[in-house]
Amino acid sequence: MNSLVMEAWKAFECVAPSSRVHPAMPILFFGDFEAYSASPVRVVTVGTNPSFHEFPEDSPFRRFPECAGITAADGGRYLRGLCSYFRADPYRRWFRLYDVALGGAEASYYPGQPSTALHTDFGSPVATNSKWSELGESERRALQERGGVLWRRLLEILKPQIVLLSVAEKDREYIGRHFPALNDWRRIYEFRRKKNGEPRKKPYSVDARWYAIMGEPSLFVYGAKGLTPFQLLSDMQKRRVGELARRTYSKGP
Repeated sequence: MNSLVMEAWKAFECVAPSSRVHPAMPILFFGDFEAYSASPVRVVTVGTNPSFHEFPEDSPFRRFPECAGITAADGGRYLRGLCSYFRADPYRRWFRLYDVALGGAEASYYPGQPSTALHTDFGSPVATNSKWSELGESERRALQERGGVLWRRLLEILKPQIVLLSVAEKDREYIGRHFPALNDWRRIYEFRRKKNGEPRKKPYSVDARWYAIMGEPSLFVYGAKGLTPFQLLSDMQKRRVGELARRTYSKGP
């Protein structure tokens, strides 16, 4: 993990100061690594890159109080800060969307479920001044050159058994190229009604595919995002996604 910490800082330092949030630091992952490692089922969620909301202007390290004034040399303090994120002041408005789904899989970023989940970002560990979707193609590509490799190496350490994805479909395919596929994408459920109960013109599908991470099977479960993860689903439907993930994982590849 220490080598990944150094790579995360290199990725951070390679981004022009005018493009990244300042003051800030790279975020390799969010959540309690030790509790995750000891969980009966290891569950990871995936986004693109950290939001600029992680470093509020009025108090940039409010969400990482142990990390104020940190540098790349402070590896131990850095990891403690990442692990305590959900015990400090997390960006709850965004993370709750995934956490509702995690509840269906008997997992959470917070205490209270059998499994403790971690959040990761496949694009970059760097919080940029603009949203990922507003960055130019060349900017995204430059971030992913380091960030994508870093994310793959991180998952090889984490060895998740379930990976929840609510990203753009093109990003789903990019993510999948990092690991050997054990089968094709398979639809495991369709939501035919909207949040308000009205029929959908097009069903919202939940798809699953098994990949091998360091020789171990890992179930990736995908549902399309809106502006945020699983935005197109009600809380009850989000929880159902987690239940489907847990049930499908229990059957094996």
